[in-house]
Amino acid sequence: MSEQNTLTLIAILTADWHFVHNNWRHRPEINGDAWTSLAQVKYCEHAFGIPLIGAGDLLDSARPPSVIVGGLREVLSEYRTVSHGLYINGNHDKVKPSWINVLYGDAEYHDRSRWEGWHDLTKNPGRIQFGSPSYTVGIEKGVAQFKPKWTQECPAWTEPTDQWCAYGIDYVETSDLLQEKLDELEPNIRQDTKNLLVLHQGVEGLLPKMAVELFDGMIPDGIDIVLCGHTHIAKVLEITTKSGRSIPLVSPGSLHLCSIDEDPRKKLYFLCNDGSVWSIPLVTRRVISVNFSGSTESEIRETAVKVIASLNRKEKPATAKLREKINVPLLRVVYDTSTAPKVRSIFETALRNAGATAHLFYKNNAEKISNSLNTVVQDGMDTSFIHSGFDYAKAAFQKLEKDKKVRQIVENLLDRQPSQENYDTLKEDFINATVRR
Repeated sequence: MSEQNTLTLIAILTADWHFVHNNWRHRPEINGDAWTSLAQVKYCEHAFGIPLIGAGDLLDSARPPSVIVGGLREVLSEYRTVSHGLYINGNHDKVKPSWINVLYGDAEYHDRSRWEGWHDLTKNPGRIQFGSPSYTVGIEKGVAQFKPKWTQECPAWTEPTDQWCAYGIDYVETSDLLQEKLDELEPNIRQDTKNLLVLHQGVEGLLPKMAVELFDGMIPDGIDIVLCGHTHIAKVLEITTKSGRSIPLVSPGSLHLCSIDEDPRKKLYFLCNDGSVWSIPLVTRRVISVNFSGSTESEIRETAVKVIASLNRKEKPATAKLREKINVPLLRVVYDTSTAPKVRSIFETALRNAGATAHLFYKNNAEKISNSLNTVVQDGMDTSFIHSGFDYAKAAFQKLEKDKKVRQIVENLLDRQPSQENYDTLKEDFINATVRR
């Protein structure tokens, strides 16, 4: 952990909680991941007494069922402490009033040494401060419950200060609209504090397949660090302000696995009063991936034996307790047409004979969304038994929406208002119409 003995933490940086019963619509037996990750975040908030900052998509839907809303309140109220934090809305949970507002009320922020409750960062720009002495905690390596290895993601880059101010902009659909919002915010940025900007946007170069929404030269010069959700990638990189000054951009990634193709290693990020950013690993569901190319049956069986040994490996009691609700691993098997055709039966037979359990996901690299539509991999569903009309229609839509011309038609149908909610509605209409045919 370098030569310093303690970290002076002032805030927890998060995004993309996607608090939902399960992210695998076709695999309801895989659940509990959001609960497990958010409980660890809440533990740190309680243990350190520092505010929790959420950069959008805290819920998975703008219309969540009541059991999800109640579950979120339950997790955030653990340890009988009032949850306190700052938030914006992402593309998944953007709704007015927000669900955090519904749960905790539209609390007014007052300049005082300690505040409670949750506050919408899009309101009262320039007034919401954090990092005052009562929120500052110096801690030694590790947390008793996790015993993690601290990792410095972003080095200290300024003189330590206890005065930080937070600003936020809800998710917007285009770069032009985002620039308008940033320009409106600029006059409110304070000069007597360090300033954190919270966004929920795609970032140029971070995820090439995502539409670029935030890029160099857009950020106002008064901002010192950016917290940005949306990409589900845990990374700290640099972005330049309007004048070309480089500042850190923290992409904390999702708290738990939301797609089988995501990096399963999740982190929890902390901002220190000197501007440095540190992280600890979150305990999440285990993911084992095997990749075959031209493998024979004997090679597949040898790999299956190794996988089973890994599945049956005993974990440390503390880790096992944290994984209590998510103790069945995900097993991702990727293969191609040159691999022995019995790859699926070999793995399933080996698991059954050994008494090992895992949630199996198969992906044939030769069966990506194509004319045959044999498989659907976008939301991580098991591709072994894809036969229903709904799945076929979904695959067809996913293939079509990659076409720029089709996307343009969709936007025109949305009357030039391509909001996520309207887009999802149109998508469902398309799918349902296809199924009826």
